[in-house]
Amino acid sequence: MEAKFTEPIISLIYRQEVKRCFVTMKTPNEAIIFVIYFEFCHKIMFLDNIYKRISIYVNIMNFKTICDSIFKLYLYADNCKMIHYSTDSNHEHELADKVRDSITDFTDNLAESTFGYYGKPKYNDLTVEQSISMTNDLGKLCQNTVDIAEAIRSDFNKNEKLSGIVSLIDDFKKEMSKNVFLATFDKVSNYQMKK
Repeated sequence: MEAKFTEPIISLIYRQEVKRCFVTMKTPNEAIIFVIYFEFCHKIMFLDNIYKRISIYVNIMNFKTICDSIFKLYLYADNCKMIHYSTDSNHEHELADKVRDSITDFTDNLAESTFGYYGKPKYNDLTVEQSISMTNDLGKLCQNTVDIAEAIRSDFNKNEKLSGIVSLIDDFKKEMSKNVFLATFDKVSNYQMKK
């Protein structure tokens, strides 16, 4: 049996539902998606189902946090250059550049893919004023970048449409594990990756 509501009651429920959902929205794009989707739903009994479907897109990491994470990765790439210039070990000198290139390539791909999905960030969403744990240990630096990528992966893994980015992060984690292993040569680092 279908519930019958008068137009004013439907309008009131609609406004309350939209207001409740906007509180959980993280970006304007998500709000637009919600309103468009909601407008096409004519039966009140489907509200919970609609909200559950849309919450897949809403519960992803805050867009500003994603932008901050991307710029932290770029700062770790710069930290590699500091190691590159300051080391006495030729192996570490070369490995620091390899790690830097890996981080930069990954971060560029991550940013392009993420912004391709969510839309171009506003200039104010981007800042290089980030706090990172500066280190002269390449193994530890690799782990720090993996920790940032893993936080993004955990959130993106909730949305099937972001599976390509999840795979990109998985490949990066494997590459960083190899770099940590290479850092053990010539006693550049004794750091062991977290499992």
